[in-house]
Amino acid sequence: MHSSQKFHHIPLEDLSGNTSQKAPSNKQYHRVGQDATANDSIQQCRWGIGSRVPSLMVAPYILGLLIAIAHLLTFQYFDGKYENDPDIPDQAHIMTFATIAATVFSFSIRTTLAAVFTQYFWRLVRLSPIKLGIVETLYTLRSNPVFGFQPQVLQHGSLLVAVACQIWLIPIATAFPPSSLSLDSASYVHSDMADVPTFNPSDMWNGDFKALRDNSLALVNSDPDGIYPLTPNPDGLWTKPSVSQLAFGTIVNGEVSNGPSPCGGSCSYHMTVDAPYLRCTNKTSPVLNMTSIEEPIYTAHWASGYENGDQPDRDATFRFTNLVSVAAVDLDDDETMLYYKRETLLCVPHRVTYDVFQNYTHNQLTSKATPKSVHPLVDLIDTVPPPAGKSVDQWIHHSKGGDWGPAVTEKVRDANIMTLAVAMLSQLTGQYDSTTFQEGDDKHANAIGRDFWWWYADPDQGIYGYANNTIAHYTPLFIAWNLKLSQGTYVSNSLFDLNSGILNEMLLNITLSAIVKYDRWTTRTNVTRHDPRQQYHFSRIQRLVIPYFGTLFIALPFLVAGLWALWTNGVPATDHGFLQILMTTRGSPTVDRLAAGGCLGGEVNVPNKLKDLPVQFGEVVLGSSSSSSSSSSKLDGGGGGGLRKRKRGLSGSEANDDRDGSQVRLVPESGSGDGGGGDVADDEAGSRQLALAGFGTPDEVTGITRGRSYGVDW
Repeated sequence: MHSSQKFHHIPLEDLSGNTSQKAPSNKQYHRVGQDATANDSIQQCRWGIGSRVPSLMVAPYILGLLIAIAHLLTFQYFDGKYENDPDIPDQAHIMTFATIAATVFSFSIRTTLAAVFTQYFWRLVRLSPIKLGIVETLYTLRSNPVFGFQPQVLQHGSLLVAVACQIWLIPIATAFPPSSLSLDSASYVHSDMADVPTFNPSDMWNGDFKALRDNSLALVNSDPDGIYPLTPNPDGLWTKPSVSQLAFGTIVNGEVSNGPSPCGGSCSYHMTVDAPYLRCTNKTSPVLNMTSIEEPIYTAHWASGYENGDQPDRDATFRFTNLVSVAAVDLDDDETMLYYKRETLLCVPHRVTYDVFQNYTHNQLTSKATPKSVHPLVDLIDTVPPPAGKSVDQWIHHSKGGDWGPAVTEKVRDANIMTLAVAMLSQLTGQYDSTTFQEGDDKHANAIGRDFWWWYADPDQGIYGYANNTIAHYTPLFIAWNLKLSQGTYVSNSLFDLNSGILNEMLLNITLSAIVKYDRWTTRTNVTRHDPRQQYHFSRIQRLVIPYFGTLFIALPFLVAGLWALWTNGVPATDHGFLQILMTTRGSPTVDRLAAGGCLGGEVNVPNKLKDLPVQFGEVVLGSSSSSSSSSSKLDGGGGGGLRKRKRGLSGSEANDDRDGSQVRLVPESGSGDGGGGDVADDEAGSRQLALAGFGTPDEVTGITRGRSYGVDW
């Protein structure tokens, strides 16, 4: 059964400005039956921001913050780690993680800013009227923020322009964090115990006498009296050629012979080595003179130690002499008196124990040795007899484990040491003569006379002087030893530097070269290896910190502005929703009329008047500027009874679209033709009736009242 309540149709101005006088028909209004429910007759909007949109704004921001912190901590953990480290992923997975982290960070912050943009946009259109063309530009800013750099757009929506620009710039900024971790060439340093070559002059070769003879530097022999090692004598007898060649090549080169690394291209280790050592004393004579170069300026020979036979005494002494020029005085008979001093260096071979540091860098060896202790040599002349009750044959060939006793071990050890020392000193034995000298002028004089120098070489004649059975002038003892090819005249008051430090360095080089050349002995030691590896370096930390935390810092005030706009609006706006536009553009005849002119859509069909129309989102009141004089009279109550008029125009709940598209007001009849007291009752009821919100011109809308009921009552 239908309700007996009746409605009549009050027409508004049509598109042409004329008011329809036709009687209302059944098609022009909608009746609500008595059996209709309240939900069928009333559609009321709800206030409240809920939790979904605030979460959509805050949660992605927090997620982005956590990703930035996690990315930073992860790269700090990887810093210093080596590629192929079992404790970390491989490079491909690390870079994939970094790319995904940057992408998710970008997506999260852009999601937050998109929600901020939407909420602030709907706050902005409530504040003041804005031309629809500018509203359209603001609404589409996220598609192309370049359009935002227009004076009128910046005047109304500078914050929206900033948000849109950041949304576009974030993907560019987040392209940098993955590159903050680099993979560079480095050395992977690790240590382990390993066997390395060494020099062991005490090695008895496990009692194998033949192996002892073959592998010792000294000549080890035996006779019916026992075991006796032989060291080279001053004439070069009893010398293994290989040892003599080793000494010659090493002292001429002035460095340790290089060989393949025993522990990889780059490694280092310490070891203890026994080597020959010269303990020397210096003597300098008073000033001497001669009228010509009557003696060699350099001499070297054994001064003592071989008087008792072909083997040296334990205190055998080697002597070096060197003449140092002092002054030259011209005599009347065209002769020149030369004044000089004679330097003498007396050296006794010893055994030294070195702590040697061997360092290979790209297979190039450098050595550094520190002497720990120096010991005199044992007697090298006497033969070591076999123990009592054993024959030499039983002793030599049938001793278990090479137990020949400490006397043999010590004698063989020091014989090997002395062999290296004699091998070097034999090369230095002899003399060097100078054929001429250069005298200075009066500006170069001293208390005795003019300065003079031994003349070694000039660019015209080459070398002055000659050697006699020595190669000392080809060793580091010679001051002019390492001349450049372009060297011109070279003179010096002393052509040789007799220095025990240089001599012992040469002996150390020979010993270490024996390790490389013979590779006979090994020792176990801790080896530090420097393997070439790829190492992660978090050296460009600013490439991660600035994009991530700079973006978070800039986005934070925008997030606050978005939350403020959401709270102020009281209702969360839908982001780019079609229904959002459809629901918020009801109620304005002016907007409807102008928008209908471009009903097909498209940029070319947008009326210019629509673009220039100022609109605001608010409560629709339909002021006088949108009503004709005829409709105004009806709104004032001149036409039909029971109509009410709000103080600022029609209530939004009273303006509705009927089914054929014309603007109508559905007002229940009061049953009385005159206005009477019905107007007062309707005014009181108006405050409780639903209002309509939407876009409209400044005289069609007023501000939205938070908490007021908005919607439609059919």
